Amino acid sequence: MTLTFKPIVGGKSIALGIAAILTCAVGLAASAQTPTPTPAEGAAMAERGNGTMGMFTGAGGDAKAGEALYQQKCASCHDHPSDRIPPKAAIAGNTPTVIMSTLLEGVMRPMAA
Repeated sequence: MTLTFKPIVGGKSIALGIAAILTCAVGLAASAQTPTPTPAEGAAMAERGNGTMGMFTGAGGDAKAGEALYQQKCASCHDHPSDRIPPKAAIAGNTPTVIMSTLLEGVMRPMAA
């Protein structure tokens, strides 16, 4: 890109040229920002790399940390299910996406916080 400046009374051409350069620089900086994560990457970030979704997406995952989190937040109900509480084995039969959706947006959201 070549910019040609013609002298204009009062130095307006220099000001316009600087404004054009700054506009281009701001546009380039904005386009260089980090891309928006995919839904799967967002779910892996939401669970902070622990458990199933991190392993599912290839973004990491720590089985020991996931189990510790399950023991801390889930085991008291899902290891001894009653009424409408599903057992751990039934939950394990779901896809990682269903599990994360239930934790992030569904009925388990209050307990997952």
